[in-house]
Amino acid sequence: MEPVKSFLPFGKWLLRIALAMIIYNQYMDTALTFSFNSAGYFLSAFLVIFGALLLIGGVTKKSDLTVVSGLLIFLLALIMIFIDGFTINRLLIHFPVSAMGFYFMVRGNKG
Repeated sequence: MEPVKSFLPFGKWLLRIALAMIIYNQYMDTALTFSFNSAGYFLSAFLVIFGALLLIGGVTKKSDLTVVSGLLIFLLALIMIFIDGFTINRLLIHFPVSAMGFYFMVRGNKG
C-alpha cells in the first residue's frame, strides 16, 4: 500500500498543533507562576514562547522562524530532561517535545 502524500501538509499541521498542545499542557502552569528564581520557570516560559512562534512560522513563506523555533524547542526540552537530574519520567515527558522540535528544525516548512 502506498502512502498518501497529498495529506503531508495536513499531517505537518497536525504535528505542529499537537506540539503546541503538549507545550501548553506541560509547561504553561510553570510559565504562569512568575518564579524568577527558578531555571525551570525560564525554560518553561521560553518553550511556551517558541511553541507559539512555531505556529506563527507555519503560515510564513520562509521557514526561518520555524527552523529557529524548532531548534530552541529541541534544545530547551533537552535541557529540561537533565536540569534536575535524569529520571525516566522526565525523559518520557520532555523527549517527545524535543523530538518534534528537532523535526521542525530539520524540515522547516517544507511539505
